[in-house]
Parts: sequence; structure tokens; C-alpha cells
Amino acid sequence: MSRRKDRKARPPAGAAGAAATVEKMGAARVGLLIFFGLLAVYCSNLRVLTSGDSLPTRVLPFSILREGNLDLNEFTWERMRSGYLPYYLRGTGEHLYSMSAIATPIVVAPLYVVPSWLLAHYGVSYDDVRARVLIVVMERLAAAVLTALSALFVFLTLDRLVSRRWAIALTLIYGLGTSAWSISSQALWPHALGALTLAVLSWVLSAPQRGPLSFALAGLAAALAVANRPPMIVFAALAAFTVWRSHRSRFAAFALFPALGGAALLAYNFSVFNAVAGGYQRLNHFSLTVHEGVAGLLVSPNRGLLVYTPVMIFALWGTVRVWREQAPEWIRLLVVGLGLHLLIYGAFKEWWAGHAFGPRYFCDVLPALTLLLAYGLVPLWRRPAWRAVAVVLAVYGVIVQAVGVYFDDGGWNRTPVALELEPRRVWDWSDRQIARAAASGFKGFELATVLASVASDPRPVLLAPLTESDLAAEFEPREHVPSMRRGSTREIAVLVTNRGDKPWPSFSGEGLMYARHLVVLVVRWLAEGVPLAGVGDVVRLPSNIAPGDTAEVVLRLTAPSHRGNYELDVRVVQAVDGEHGVVGPNGLTFPIRVE
Repeated sequence: MSRRKDRKARPPAGAAGAAATVEKMGAARVGLLIFFGLLAVYCSNLRVLTSGDSLPTRVLPFSILREGNLDLNEFTWERMRSGYLPYYLRGTGEHLYSMSAIATPIVVAPLYVVPSWLLAHYGVSYDDVRARVLIVVMERLAAAVLTALSALFVFLTLDRLVSRRWAIALTLIYGLGTSAWSISSQALWPHALGALTLAVLSWVLSAPQRGPLSFALAGLAAALAVANRPPMIVFAALAAFTVWRSHRSRFAAFALFPALGGAALLAYNFSVFNAVAGGYQRLNHFSLTVHEGVAGLLVSPNRGLLVYTPVMIFALWGTVRVWREQAPEWIRLLVVGLGLHLLIYGAFKEWWAGHAFGPRYFCDVLPALTLLLAYGLVPLWRRPAWRAVAVVLAVYGVIVQAVGVYFDDGGWNRTPVALELEPRRVWDWSDRQIARAAASGFKGFELATVLASVASDPRPVLLAPLTESDLAAEFEPREHVPSMRRGSTREIAVLVTNRGDKPWPSFSGEGLMYARHLVVLVVRWLAEGVPLAGVGDVVRLPSNIAPGDTAEVVLRLTAPSHRGNYELDVRVVQAVDGEHGVVGPNGLTFPIRVE
């Protein structure tokens, strides 16, 4: 598709003067504006979206810079829990290692130089809430930078294929209307680096003329892609094939980093895991139900790409049209890579990617799908009906991603039964993850009070074991709730005063499922003194609470489904692991009639 041909279709444009200015600007300058704009959006929600997969990755850059090694020994809170290690860690003798690939923490380590120096200079322990806040802030920033960089290279590639305004429009679809926003930019899963490496490969290999340094950059991207996420070897192999077939004299420049990186990766995997594939080889990923996985990745109501990002239906049409157009060879090979990618992840036993919001396994290849929109969407824009459909689908995708970023709390993955125990829930059209997340309420500023607390009170608050007496508390309800309708929900505010001798830490950065030594309020419904199963809540403290200090905590109460006389019991509890805790000696108990 030539740029001249594309200009006959009127792309989505703003004011004519602004459009003309954009056309005159250099591609690099426009790309930087997109980068910083998306970076601001990605950091706009003050939340931490915790996943066990990302917990080692967020701290490993500190270990690299401060300890000069790749183990996690200094992060003591990750050690044995109830006699076992969490699934995301590997113990070898006296050392702890991440089960995930280590390419992402190595790549983002330069961003951590100043934060690492600050922790060392001021002697802040990793078990201090201040350090935990900094660790989460850096994870959010690093993930956002990688994802915004991938958008920059997607734009630079699109700018060769379509008009400037279309390049901007399609890049914004990628940056805001796909899981690049709701997943890749929010935590240090490997997806952000995976998408960046594919975007860089596409930028280099779709160019009409390239020098030795460009091929070396493509080789570096291919090496990082595989080291970061082994299934990306599909695209690395396609890149090697392209270079060997069309630019054989540059193959040595391309192969340098894959050779060096492959040797280093094998050395690490054998020394730590005694396996070629490292932590991945220890997992039994595959099943024989490929057809279900492929269908689920595309159209299942709670994981399907075309449900969460329906505008990509035009990218699927683009996979057909690239063979009719004079598309660069690499763009055509992306279609092959996407097909293999879909088959590989469709064959995974957990093709739904565990606890996530939407199609997580498509995050790595979203740059390729976006490039294909240039061939599947742009030519149809001339037709008013298709134009209306495309606008509606693109806007819908942005709204869905905003729900994931600002509203979703992961509740759908856990209730009414954990997804791993009932995976058929991904096909349940009557219980949509998107709808449930939207109804759960806005959570875009959960970290605001914690950040304000740490900034205003620099005293250390350690995540360390507390005794029952340390959790002594005094409660004062702001209002009394004599009755509720069955199944109804309401919020009440409670004043909680720390009557112990030690401060209560309000933040660990790990999430309630993985938290240790975090202090929370546990709300239970009692029937004749016996706690009701499946009813109640665990509520975070809004900030650290020092001895003698008081904080207001908002409790969200959901009444039992049966009428009767109940009691509501509120206690201060310190988490020991995901299932156990130390309970304070004082509580707030009051009767509630459920009608």
C-alpha cells in the first residue's frame, strides 16, 4: 500500500490547521510526542495491579544494581511461607531465583540507578513501607516506559506504510484501545518488553534500506525477545530467515547478539535450573485441545481478543489483504508469526493466562496486529458504513481498557470460584468480566493516600511480625446500621485507633493474596457467633497508623442472602500468608437485622 493511495481515503482528522502542522513535523518528533503522551496516560492511575509473575521482576533490578547478582536472597519476605516457596520462585541451596525470564529486569535496570542509590544512601530497608512504595512506583514507571516505547516504534513503522494522520490514529488504537494499556503498561510482566522487541524488529525489517547498525539492532531485539519470552522464538526465526534470504551480507551483524545472548541465557538456565528453557521447562504447559484454546483466545467472552479489542477484526482481514498488496516481506511474515503464535498459546493448558483482564497472551503481538490494520482497516475507511463500524469498535476498545485500568480489582478471577478451579467460566456470557469490573467502582487513586502518607511522614514503618498486643485497637463507627436488605451493599466509615506500641504497615505492594506482615481490617458476618462462609471482606488501611494515631476506614458491607439476625465483627489482623493471620484482641461488634 503506497502512501499516495492511502491519502485518497480521508483519515480521521482534527482541525485542518493542526493536521497540516502534524504532517510537516518530523516523524521522530511526532513519535516522541506520542511516547510522552502515552507515558502520562499509563501512569495516571495510582494503583498497583499485583500478579505473582511480576513480583520477582519488580525487585530484581535493585539486586542487579546493589548486589551485582541475579538472585533474590536479600528480599527476605519472599522466603518460605508455611513451609513452601511461592510458585514464582526457585530455591537452589541458599539462593532464591525468579522462575520468570530475567531479560526484562536487566533491560529496565538503568531506570533504577537513582532509586537504588537513594535506598542505599538513606539506609532504607526493603522491609520498610517506604521501600515497598518506591519498588511499586518504579515497576509502574518501567512498564509504562517499555510500552510507550513500543508505541513509538509502531508509529515509526506505520509512518512508512500510511499517511501521517493514519499512523497517529492507528498508534493510538494500539496504545489506548488494546491490552497494551490495561496489561503491558501496568506491571512488569514480560509482555511490555515482548511487544517492544517485536515493534523494533518491524521498524528495522520493514525499511527499504538498512545499514549494519540497523541489522545489529534487529539482532538485539530478536535475542531479547527469546530471552524474555521463549515462544517469541517464532518471530526471531522469521527475522533470521528474512535477513538470510534478502540481506545475507548483513547476517553476521544480525546474528551477533543472538549468539552472545543465547550463550549467556543457556549458561544462566543450566546453572540455576539445570534445564535449557530455564523456569519454563519445569512447567507442563501443553494440552491437546488446541481448537478450544484458539477459539477462546479469539472470541471467548472473558478472554477473547475480539471481545476486548473488537477493532482487531480489521487486522484479521489485513492478514488476507497483505498477500494482495505490495506489502514489505516482513509484514507478510508477521502473518505467519501470528498464526504460529495463536497455535502455540491455543495449545496451552491455561490458554486463558491465569488471573488477568482480557487476552494477556496477545499482548506480545499487538504491534503486529496494529500494523495489519493498515491493510485491513484503512482501505475500508472510504465506505461510510465500515467507517462507522470502525469508530464504534475502536471507541469501545478504549472504554474496555479504561475499565481494566481504573476499575478492575481482579474480583472476577476469584469469585464466585477461582478461575483455575473452574476454567469454563471464561465461556460464561452471563458473567462478563468487563461488566463485573465496571460495576465494582472506580479505583484509580488507591495509592494516593499511601503516597501522601509516606511523603508527609518519613518515619520508618517495617513489615515485620507483630504480636496480638501490638494490634490492640479502639473502634468508633461513624454511623450505626441497624438493618440491611438481604444481598444489598452499602458503605460505612469506622474510626480505628492504634492502641499498641508499634506502627501498623498499610502497604506491602504484593496484594492481599501474596502479602505478609501487612495489617488489614477483617470484616465477618456472624450467625449465633459462628462466622458465615463466603461473606465478609478484607479491607486495607488507608495509610500507616502509628501508635496513638487514628484513621478513618471505609467498610463495604454486603449482607447475607438469607433473612435473620446477625452480628458484624471487625478486627485488626496482620497477614501471615494468604490464609493465616495474627488477630488483634479488640474488635467492633454490633447487631444487624437482614430483611
